Amino acid sequence: MTYLSTVRESSLNQLLKMFKGLLLYFALLLWFVVPSSAQLTIISPELIGKKGETIDVDISVEGFSYIVAAQFTIQWDPNVVKFVETTNFNLPLLSAASFGTTQAEDGKLFFLWIDNSVSGINLADNDSMFTIRFELIGEKGESSPLEFVQEPTSVVFGMLDTASADYQVINLDVTAENGSIMIDDLTAISQSLENEQFVLFQNEPNPFNKVTQIPFKLKNADYITLKITDLAGKEIYAHSAYYQKGLHQVPISPDFLPTTGTYFYSIQTSKHLLIKKMMLMR
Repeated sequence: MTYLSTVRESSLNQLLKMFKGLLLYFALLLWFVVPSSAQLTIISPELIGKKGETIDVDISVEGFSYIVAAQFTIQWDPNVVKFVETTNFNLPLLSAASFGTTQAEDGKLFFLWIDNSVSGINLADNDSMFTIRFELIGEKGESSPLEFVQEPTSVVFGMLDTASADYQVINLDVTAENGSIMIDDLTAISQSLENEQFVLFQNEPNPFNKVTQIPFKLKNADYITLKITDLAGKEIYAHSAYYQKGLHQVPISPDFLPTTGTYFYSIQTSKHLLIKKMMLMR
């Protein structure tokens, strides 16, 4: 597969031509596809970092059992993050040559891997397949999605059906959990807060006289209630909604608050309550 490294900047047709041999092999593996209830989840994380930093994005999986082939395209905003390299390879024979980077400047990376032994590879849930390293080039407050998309290469995982007499390959039902990278002054949280169920950050900017953002991070999807109160405990503003796991921000306008001064803001989840202070300066 090392010949993939010879792919030059060219049209998509030229890129696919370079992949022709591997794609044909992959197609042959999936020729005898049988229905399956098995499901695999592919995950990109929610991360925060500062402009100018490099940040590592672990692409992880759940339900990765007896996998013999995988392909997908991951997409990002090239105005916010810049592709640097792929690293930390966690599959047999996986290397930088397994990735097509001809459209990296446009925010797309192609991935294709095959288990040459055709014996099936297993990874524990939440294990990383590989890491994508990015440089953060956007401005504070900007964010980039990290999305698994269906073009130009669709998301496909082939699993060896060890229960069948002829060891057929099953085309798995794949769920994609898309992440994002946000540019902010907060410290990158991918590893240090991995085990935190709920994190409430300081609003930014603070003090503020224009719109301020209240960031929070959920490890699991949950229903949250945000409240802002004055120092006497009087409720000034409330917002309730259901949020998926990951990093989120709630914008707060000065128009929500009656006077200059200090306020408390809190977020209540199904299991936790956290409170911080904010200051409005008109």
